[in-house]
Amino acid sequence: MPNDQPQLSLKTLTGLRARYDNFIGGKWVPPAEGQYFDDPSPINGIKLADIARSSAEDVELALDSAHGARDAWGRTPPAERARLLNKIADRIDENLELLAHTETIDNGIGGELENGYYIKPTVFVGHNKMRIFQEEIFGPVLCVTRLKSLDEAIEIGNGTLYGLGAGVWSRNGTTAYRVSREIKAGRVWTNCYHVYPAHAAFGGYKHSGFGRETHKIMMDYYQQTKNQLMSYSPKAMGFF
Repeated sequence: MPNDQPQLSLKTLTGLRARYDNFIGGKWVPPAEGQYFDDPSPINGIKLADIARSSAEDVELALDSAHGARDAWGRTPPAERARLLNKIADRIDENLELLAHTETIDNGIGGELENGYYIKPTVFVGHNKMRIFQEEIFGPVLCVTRLKSLDEAIEIGNGTLYGLGAGVWSRNGTTAYRVSREIKAGRVWTNCYHVYPAHAAFGGYKHSGFGRETHKIMMDYYQQTKNQLMSYSPKAMGFF
């Protein structure tokens, strides 16, 4: 039967630049060390663009820019902040098709498959020290290992440099609670998987990053706490 599904082609993609620098202080800034890396599409391996390979110097430059804008942004009235944020949202709406197309070919779907990087659904059986167990594979791959006890299961679960998410399945409530508590991951799904409530904090332990997103606590990372202790009494207080 003919395939009626629309096929995406990199040849039809417009709007992408050949090279992207770092966007710092309202302008595109080349990386300090002048290095770039290729961003290929997993659909067929064709390069989408050159992307700036940032170094510590670039990070410091971005931080300096952010600190420099902090005071002015802090004094910006809420109405003006809303206007600017809405302007960003409008620009996104104006380019939805381009953004969706770019996101799709950057992550991979069906299409020009001749030169893509693919593997059939595969189950690997081995032990937790194997590289394939330690490094995440974005594909239809499952790694399975054997264990003899609950303690060993927890040890295996924590035997990695990463800790973004983990899943626990058990009909025993005590076991499920204990394992989910002892697994060192930022999010542990128990008897479910890949559930993303909008109000649930998301982030990782260890090499899986720092900070949290999709929760009000994320605002703490962008603010500082200040106590202003003021007296409106004409009488002297404290040391005065």
